[in-house]
Amino acid sequence: MNQKFSNCVITGVSGATGSAIRSRLLENGATVIGSFRSTHDTQELLKIGSNDYQIGMNPKDPSSIKSAINIISQELHQIHVWINVVGGFEMGSAIEDYPAEVWERMWSLNYLTVLNSTQAIIPHFKLFQTGRLINFGSAAVADGMPYAGPYLVSKAAVQALTKATAAELKGDITCNAILPTIIDTPTNRNAMPDADYSEWVTPESIATQVISFISNISNGRLIRI
Repeated sequence: MNQKFSNCVITGVSGATGSAIRSRLLENGATVIGSFRSTHDTQELLKIGSNDYQIGMNPKDPSSIKSAINIISQELHQIHVWINVVGGFEMGSAIEDYPAEVWERMWSLNYLTVLNSTQAIIPHFKLFQTGRLINFGSAAVADGMPYAGPYLVSKAAVQALTKATAAELKGDITCNAILPTIIDTPTNRNAMPDADYSEWVTPESIATQVISFISNISNGRLIRI
């Protein structure tokens, strides 16, 4: 991993994928700032270990993200990497049967959180003329998946946003996305108890791809794993 990209923010750090990325980054000598949903209005950067921090942030609220960036900048000066892991998965109904609230929930959780973070962190990257933005789409957008319409639509939007963002970036600022097949997490196993888990992608392999994106200057890539 390129050591000049040392301060890395992970949204959704408490999940299986976020935790694996956090562990890999710490192993590679990075400083990790994991965000968590806080019930308090006051935000502060909490040190929980060597080079390991947490901060309360609501990724659905643009002002909360901007406040978190300011707090992190005051303590660590610069954010080098922003990884949008936060998101959710839901399946079970046909397109015509999904109620409006499910479409809205998936859109808000999977797409608007990424849009809000992108709009907040890109100006910071441009200020320092360097940065790595990493998003998460889904391989199922291209493959298709029955009874998961709201999820697929929200992830398709993330992939389009990634390409649009990358097209506007110059120099040492990049935006890429990882498109996992089904991730082997407890949540997904509970949702699909009859699936063949051996064919699913592990959080650890995703962490390896994150390190790759940080270490090179590829831009606008959607990598399926």
